[in-house]
Parts: sequence; C-alpha cells; structure tokens
Amino acid sequence: MGRGRGDGRGGGLARRGLLTDYLSWRWILLINAPIGVVAIIAALRLLAESRGVGTRGPDLIGAITVTLGLPALEFGMLQTPAYGWGSARALILMGVGVLALAAFVLVEATFARAPLMPLKVFRARSVSGALLVQFLLGVAGFAVWYFLSLYMQQVLHYSALQAGLAFLPHTLAIIVTSKATPRLLGRAGLRPLLAAGTLISAVGFAWQATITPDSGLLTGIVLPGVLITGGMGLTSAPIAMAATAGADPGEAGLISGILNSSRQVGGSLGLAALTTLAAARTGAPTSGYAMAFWACAGVVAAGALAVLALPKTQRDVPDARERHQGM
Repeated sequence: MGRGRGDGRGGGLARRGLLTDYLSWRWILLINAPIGVVAIIAALRLLAESRGVGTRGPDLIGAITVTLGLPALEFGMLQTPAYGWGSARALILMGVGVLALAAFVLVEATFARAPLMPLKVFRARSVSGALLVQFLLGVAGFAVWYFLSLYMQQVLHYSALQAGLAFLPHTLAIIVTSKATPRLLGRAGLRPLLAAGTLISAVGFAWQATITPDSGLLTGIVLPGVLITGGMGLTSAPIAMAATAGADPGEAGLISGILNSSRQVGGSLGLAALTTLAAARTGAPTSGYAMAFWACAGVVAAGALAVLALPKTQRDVPDARERHQGM
C-alpha cells in the first residue's frame, strides 16, 4: 500500500509538472476526466453486481453530514489568514462544520440502520490507537508535498517540472522502505518498527524546518525529505496490521477503509491548519514554511507517543529466525 502510494505520488508530481509547464495547470484536473470515464465503463462491463443477504440502504444522512462538515471546517480555517480567527466569516463556517460533524457522530451512534462508520469498531484499542497514529501522520504527510512545492517554485524559482523531478528521491525512499518492511517486521516487531518510522520522519521534519532561501537541493530538500518519506514508508504496513489485529474477518475491510479515511481527513484538516499557521508567520520568505515543518515535527513525534497506546500483539515479538538470519 505504501509502495503504491509512493509510485503514484512521485510519478504524479513529475507528470503534473510536465502538464503545468507545457500546457496549463488546469490540465492537472482535466486529465482525470477521461480516466474516470474509462474506469466507469470498465466497471460496468467487467464487475458483477452483488448484494449481501439482508443488505440495507445507504447511510444518506451520515454521508451528507460528514460531507458538509469536513469542507466547512477546512474552509473556515482557510479564512483565518485574511479575516482572523475571531471573524464572523471564519467562525460561522467552522461552527457549521463542527455542528455537522457532531450530527454525523449522533446519526452513526443512534439513527443509522447501516452506519457509514460503525462506532463500535473504535472500542478496540488496536483500532482507535492505529487510527490516531494514522491521523497524525496524515496531518504532516500531506504538508511536505505542498510546502516543499511552494518553496521550490516561489523561493528557489524551480519550474513546475523541476519541482516534480526533485521529489523523485522522496518517492524512491517510500518504495525502498515499504519493500523492506516485511523483513524488518520479523526482526524488530510491529510496535518498535512503527515507533522507529515515526521518529525518523519527525527528525526529517525538524531538519526540513531549517530551510533558508540559500538551502541547496541536497541538504535542503533531498536528504531531509528522504528521512520524512522513508520513515513514513516504514509505518504503512505496521499501522494496517495493528488496526486489524484481532478484528473479525468481516470487519477487516471496514477497518482498512476507515484507516485510509483517517489519513485523508488528517491531511485535509492538517493542511488547512498548517497553511493558516504559515501565512501568519512574517519575516524571511521561508519563515512560514519553517514554522509549518516544525509543527509537523511535533505532530509526528506525538504520533510516536501514540504508538504506546497500541496493545501488544504477537508481531511485537521479533521472529527469532529473522534475527538469526540477520546475524
């Protein structure tokens, strides 16, 4: 999973840079339309319809409330640099978001016959702990691509294509560490590897926060970025395994979906908050970016502490055979 995200994200950034430089940034969005059409046609022709016994209708109220709540909360945060945290514009939007999300939780807990997100899964410490770690990593993980893109293009004056190509080492780090994760799990155990990955990433963010207008490609972008993404690559499989440890086979798919959603929600809310934080910082051109990266370092370090909330599993004990082979 982590390897696939690395392939898509790094290659996607290079392709988007190519489209932006030689066509228009609008093609980054337009190019997805024909791909979506092909996917819909293929799904209609190749996928067989199936319905489970006793399947109930979709949770429309839950879908509406969460779809309204998250964008309203994010958009409200994004208004604060221009209008202030105490402005009516920002407060109304964030208030609507909070109320809609509260309604979503209420619907899922009481009214929904087939809840979009069954709250019972959060009773398991393995699930709630893994979701917290994933959420915190999502907060910081989205930010590195966004702020580094701005830094390279606005401060270092890279073209969009050059910025996309500069991210290729980040992608390679995700691929390499994700591929190495199965063997490392056998040698180190699940929780130690997950904690190590988050701490490595936190160190990378702290290094990234030292960027200046004079930072070079190697020490200002590549090396700290490799630590950030390499550390996160080490966490992908352990988080999924921790979340589904002890879960019923019928709930594994649901938990995996919620886990992925927590990363997306953490990324979107985190990016909105970090953008506000960076915009409020005045001074050197990189001071706002540095502040955002310091915040990311703190968030990821908190994720390392959250690993302690995960219950121990059999995979926390290193495989004796793996340790022997490594000697």
